[in-house]
Amino acid sequence: MPWPSGSDYQTAVQNPQTAFKVPKLQKCTPRMGKMGMPWVASGNFASVYCMEDPSSTTKYATRVFNRPVTVQKARYQAISDHLGGISHPFMVEFEFVEEGILVAGTWYPIVIMEWCEGPDFGKYVEINVSNPQTLLYSAAQFRAVITGLQGAHMAHGDCQHGNAKIIATGDIKLVDYDDFYVPALKGEKAIALGMPNYQHPARTADDFNEHVDNFSAILIYMSLGAIAADKTLFAKYNNGDNLILKEADFKDLNSPAWIDLAKIQDQVVKDLVDALRDACTKPIDQVPCLEDVIKQTGALARGTKPAVQPQQQQTTTTTGGTAAGTTTTGTGQQHQPTTAQPPQIALPNANVNFGPQRTGKATEQKFEIKNTGNGTLNLTSVTVTTAGSPFRVKALPSTAIGSNGAMLVTVEFQPQTKGQHSAVVEVISNDPNNRTLSVNLSGQGVEPEMIISPRAIDFSGMEVGQSFTLTVNIANNGDDTLGNINITSSDPSFVVGTTYHSSLPPRDNQDVAITFNATRPGATSAQIRVESDDAVKSPITVAATADVQPLQPVVITSIWPVTVGQGGTTEIEIHGEHLSPQTRFDFGADVQRGAIKSVTSDTMIVEVKVDADTPLGVPHTLVAQNPGTPVAKMPDAFTIAEPPLPPGMMRCPHCKRPRPRPTPANPAVLCPNCGRTP
Repeated sequence: MPWPSGSDYQTAVQNPQTAFKVPKLQKCTPRMGKMGMPWVASGNFASVYCMEDPSSTTKYATRVFNRPVTVQKARYQAISDHLGGISHPFMVEFEFVEEGILVAGTWYPIVIMEWCEGPDFGKYVEINVSNPQTLLYSAAQFRAVITGLQGAHMAHGDCQHGNAKIIATGDIKLVDYDDFYVPALKGEKAIALGMPNYQHPARTADDFNEHVDNFSAILIYMSLGAIAADKTLFAKYNNGDNLILKEADFKDLNSPAWIDLAKIQDQVVKDLVDALRDACTKPIDQVPCLEDVIKQTGALARGTKPAVQPQQQQTTTTTGGTAAGTTTTGTGQQHQPTTAQPPQIALPNANVNFGPQRTGKATEQKFEIKNTGNGTLNLTSVTVTTAGSPFRVKALPSTAIGSNGAMLVTVEFQPQTKGQHSAVVEVISNDPNNRTLSVNLSGQGVEPEMIISPRAIDFSGMEVGQSFTLTVNIANNGDDTLGNINITSSDPSFVVGTTYHSSLPPRDNQDVAITFNATRPGATSAQIRVESDDAVKSPITVAATADVQPLQPVVITSIWPVTVGQGGTTEIEIHGEHLSPQTRFDFGADVQRGAIKSVTSDTMIVEVKVDADTPLGVPHTLVAQNPGTPVAKMPDAFTIAEPPLPPGMMRCPHCKRPRPRPTPANPAVLCPNCGRTP
């Protein structure tokens, strides 16, 4: 399959509604360049477009690939899955989409990242090379970034000045996650070794784990402190691809750069230089993490955040007219220096239980972080540290909590398997007494479990015209309600009862009637399909079979009663063999068959209606036949008898119909039927 060219991608991104599958990109437009075409930053392996949402200030760095993604695809997916479960202020959104962009009718993968405006770390140092307090503040920020990565068992893999942006707030955002390490990649090899000017001289592809940033972290932290102490080092040794030291210096520990670093007077910086020199000589797996180094050397001064709001009054130091160590504002008012008050973190609820939750579905709960101290509480990271857990911390509303303030943190629980789940959220802050606190998460993944029995039903032995009902039992052996129960039959001869319930509580069951109507002889079968919201077992099919015997010739052995009253309705009981609802009867002239009251193969009760003028005493022959079989006859089966008359009635001698009997009071009463006297 040919891979898209740069011009193919250029054409596609200009039609975002059809080019992208992700909705948030469909409503964006590409940032345009000077030539009226989409702006693009192209590299050897990938190109990046800036997709801008016109309804907001949101921008997305949308990365397309210049050649097929093979090994990287699984890595990107692992990184995307892991970062989706954590929230760090220094991380940007990262999402790998395998079917991300449509080019010439074929979907190709993309990576979506949060767009960061601001200079990279190298440019930021160049801009602030004469502002040591700003550089020291950046060093403290960088330390927090490294601590957050290690707390989440992650590593950037290519920790260098170009992969860190300084945004408008002065905070650091890490970018470019191609070489990122997450726990799911344990045992894999690195696909790149990072910029050599920032990597241990002995690093190989086998060095790919959560500690791979240790050397780079010590180098960058030391370099920021060194430039803050002596800005000439940056001008003298920076070549655009480093800060002070470069790859050759890691192998030559007597190079000019090392000699100049040794001249720095700041003791913490000197100790950091010695720690880095020592790391150059150690195997890479013995290089300590930055925090362990700082425990030995001490930390750099924290510095001050460079951002100053325009409405704030500038303070100036004065030496005359005020006490030593005081400052004055533009109004001349004196202020005594104050000691910074520390923040104090509190977690009112350190245990969050989500209870039972259907697998595959997400639910959210919140826990509160309070600052009961006087200083601002800065959150370095709020991270689920349990790898592969179904919990994730959603984006924080803020990373700073003011004095006596509070913030709610949202945690999502989306179990993929049933059973008990637990994890820990690690909260790292600048509280000097409780730098790391934990919140325990728990929840239960629950599922319904549909059980059907029996899995086969057989209606064999029936004859044409018969109906019979069997039952199928549906049980829910799971821990959650079984819903959306729907039962269908593939053959209309097998009829599903309509009285079943569409949902079942846990540990409950119900019987469902399946009725077979034998309308034709021979073997027949159907699938009874039972569907539900059991994502694992639904649908389940029940095999229904029948072997219908053809109708046999009817045999009449007896009939009762043998006399039937004239002019009325009588139930006749017929005995014989192979009787069925389809058996046809002929009772002779003036006798009509009525409803069948009951029928078995050897007995049938049927109504007959005899006309009022049917001759009396005449024997009637009963004729019976099952469809497609010979006729059965029973001569002289019954006769028509005169029915008893009610009191005061007589049979007219002329028309033979019932009429009032003459009385002394009315001896000449007329027959209502024929109008004659007796």
